Amino acid sequence: MDTYLDLTERTRAEEALRESDSRLRALSDNLPEGAIYRYRHDAHGEPHVDFISAGIERLTGVPAAEFVADASTVIRSVLPEDRDRLNAAIALSRERLTRFEVEVRHRHRTTGETRWSMMRSTPTRNPDGSTTWDGIELDITERKRAEEQMAWLSSFPERNVSPVAEVEPLTGVVQYVNPAGRRLFPDLQERGLSHPWLAGLEQVAEASKGSGDSVRREVMVGDRCYEQSASYIAE
Repeated sequence: MDTYLDLTERTRAEEALRESDSRLRALSDNLPEGAIYRYRHDAHGEPHVDFISAGIERLTGVPAAEFVADASTVIRSVLPEDRDRLNAAIALSRERLTRFEVEVRHRHRTTGETRWSMMRSTPTRNPDGSTTWDGIELDITERKRAEEQMAWLSSFPERNVSPVAEVEPLTGVVQYVNPAGRRLFPDLQERGLSHPWLAGLEQVAEASKGSGDSVRREVMVGDRCYEQSASYIAE
């Protein structure tokens, strides 16, 4: 007796799965600023990269195939100063099954440029005791550069060798004086607009408020003359 099995439905299901995987890979490979990955620790804690999209090479200079062939590439691709933090974040996420999120730096293999990435994923504990993270790694280099620039600009008054102050011209309250100003005029905050360095600032503020431009003037404090630039900043 001959037995025949109709494999049509199974074949169609396998083809549909392959097409779905192909579409997912095409989409993830074209992710412009990052990569999609599946990272796994087996039951013994050994790392594996089951999948990572091609965008990882744009970020690190390391081909995706290299990550899949050797999961230790994940750690090696990160700057040494950031590796302990990355390992600690992985260990904590694995232990508590909490969302994994960390920002690290890579030295691009081809260009030598340092680039920042943010890794984010959610862990799943599998029946065999392994833990899988399905997640995304995004290039945040430009955001980090902008943050560094803002931090530098914010620190400018503190590092300026000339006096810098922020004053409320209507009330005369001196809200901020940088270190140089405190050194030259230790009584500035106490005296406010009665201090010669701030004398006439109400009129300067009105002129700047009307034009929106900075007003430059010379002020005398004792026997010393200072060139001053004042701007009105609306709240």
